Amino acid sequence: MTKEERNKICLSCTNHIIDERYGVLCKLTNNLPNFQGSCKYYNKKMIAESIYNSTPKSTKSIPKKKKGFGSIFGIGISIYLVFKLVLLIIKFLTN
Repeated sequence: MTKEERNKICLSCTNHIIDERYGVLCKLTNNLPNFQGSCKYYNKKMIAESIYNSTPKSTKSIPKKKKGFGSIFGIGISIYLVFKLVLLIIKFLTN
């Protein structure tokens, strides 16, 4: 039995998860499918559920970019330096 055949069987089972690194895994054993013929943990999905979930969905999510202390601190220093430069230019022009 090929890996593709096992994956097809596992995708029709309620006990599968999709991992972004390894692909289809058994939710009960957390391993790749390695059965021959039939799986003892196989639990067939209902028809309506299998139609809805026929295409494997990616579990990969886009991480939100968080502004940490370093970026806020850097912005503060930049504003301070621009302010000091403007004050220096005003002082130079008034003399």
